[in-house]
Amino acid sequence: MWGLVSAARRRQAVSWGLAWGASLAGMVLAGCAVVLSAEPAPAAAVCTAKAKPDRVSALAYAKSCKKSVAVTDATTPTTSLVANAEGTFTVTESVLPQRVRRADGTWASVDLNLRFNGDGTVSPGAAPTSVVLSGGGPGPLARTAENGQQLVWTWTGYTLPKPTLDRTVATYEEVLPGVDLKMKVDEWGFSEVLVVKAATAATSSELTSLRFALSGTGLSAAGAAGTARTPQEAVTGTFAIGDAYMWDSTRPSTAPSDTLPEDARAEGESTIDGPGSAARVAQMPMVMQGRTLVITPVQSLLTDPAAKFPIFIDPKSSSPGRSHWTMINKGHPGQQYWSYDRGSHAKVGNAGDTVNMYRSLFQFSTAAWRNKHVTAVTFANNLLYSWACSNTTTQLHISSQTLSSATTWNSNASSWGGSLATVSNQNCKWAPSVASEFTSSALTSAVHSARANASITIGLRAANETVSSDGSNGWKKFDETSGAGGAHLSVTYNTAPVLSNLHTDAGYLRHHRGECAIAVDVRISCPQSRSEGHRDRCRGGQVHGHVHLPEGRRRYQQHGVPERHQWCESTAGCRHPGGRDTQRRHLLLDRDCLRRDRLGVEDLLFQD
Repeated sequence: MWGLVSAARRRQAVSWGLAWGASLAGMVLAGCAVVLSAEPAPAAAVCTAKAKPDRVSALAYAKSCKKSVAVTDATTPTTSLVANAEGTFTVTESVLPQRVRRADGTWASVDLNLRFNGDGTVSPGAAPTSVVLSGGGPGPLARTAENGQQLVWTWTGYTLPKPTLDRTVATYEEVLPGVDLKMKVDEWGFSEVLVVKAATAATSSELTSLRFALSGTGLSAAGAAGTARTPQEAVTGTFAIGDAYMWDSTRPSTAPSDTLPEDARAEGESTIDGPGSAARVAQMPMVMQGRTLVITPVQSLLTDPAAKFPIFIDPKSSSPGRSHWTMINKGHPGQQYWSYDRGSHAKVGNAGDTVNMYRSLFQFSTAAWRNKHVTAVTFANNLLYSWACSNTTTQLHISSQTLSSATTWNSNASSWGGSLATVSNQNCKWAPSVASEFTSSALTSAVHSARANASITIGLRAANETVSSDGSNGWKKFDETSGAGGAHLSVTYNTAPVLSNLHTDAGYLRHHRGECAIAVDVRISCPQSRSEGHRDRCRGGQVHGHVHLPEGRRRYQQHGVPERHQWCESTAGCRHPGGRDTQRRHLLLDRDCLRRDRLGVEDLLFQD
């Protein structure tokens, strides 16, 4: 809702609220180069298309064929758009890339499974970030490319064996005596983990420090000059180098009860994806020496007689800068999960270990619906697993913070608002495709309110955050991957016309058919581009609108238009008394306005 409260604001755009002269099926009014779309409405007999190339043709097709249709030129790795029959658009934003553009311009689904290339190197099938791993021998350990920049990692002084491949992991066995190297790719790059298999291997002098030479156009000016002090200073903003951790395989002192589900018992096991719930964890120092990244494993953990093997050394590697999802954990309130312990999905609740209480957060760009009128919202995310085999409730909240590597329970938990939507379900058998769809009028209102922000952060938590030993607190794992069941936000919106150059004069104030009325000239223009579809409210061929007087906020109706109204199929079907771009309307006021002195547009408040 926009108010016209001063004459100085007459030249400003007025909001969607007075939906006059909207452009539908490609019709565009003042401020756009073309008035009517040249593309005719499709005949019912040809309503077989699944996609149209742009918003104008898609909207015309959707309205004529009475079904939604995809808009291909709006597709990105994380975004898809459909035009709806009623004249709205629905955009779906995925938290991780869902598709990769091929060289020929077509799209392929993300496929992170590794395979050997013709030159012997190793790459995923179709990854959002280009990754090439060593196929063995001397030379670079890995190359990543993004935004026309490349960052090359070389493990100084080592010749690697040919790896064995298992889905997203390449294993280079015995790179050091008793030590395997495992390289794992994800949507954004890769990580490398050294698996120290026994205490005899942990004493190797080659584990005193790990040295990786960095090169390529992904280096910053300081990185290329060899003057960077930290790893992040050494690379451009396209890339990120996460903190380096190491952890052992210590398990809980009390063995998990056999009554716990397998997944909950597995929380005590350390893997290359992260430490178990009782593991000893240490952060490793990282410094730049010229163009070489030097990581120093913590010797006190490697040589401690109480340490349990294998020990995992994770010098987190090149991942392009990202803002998508993370977790916070009340049991470890200072721990970040931006680049740590992310391999066992997006967690919610407590797994019966009396310590951990997880929440998961997902961040989405609002660019596709910025400053639109949001009419419906659904957040969807497949439930991969639940401890309980009976339904437990998960809540959806909005966090007022953007996500980063500094996001922890301490920094983030207080930013959560109230619950906006809930889902009650279970999946204790790891059944595929168990959808969790959160939707409510409160969620729609919250997303609409955030439409001017750069992003919005969705948070999931268990409705009951007390520790339990039976799963009643809602321990669940949600899909964080780039697959079809990964977290995504669907937003239906309408783009309204902008009213500008409103003009009136006190001289227009007069009786009209025995009522007090004021004439207003309204010019309608497009807010963005002629490709946006708008809806026009009218009945009986006349455009419908309302005004409020600021005092008392009483609603008055435009002359000749009943209170009940419908959506027009096309602006072309509506009568525009003053021409396509300018309309003179007599706005009825009650007889109190006769006592007002020189009432003008600046005294009126327009509202849908």
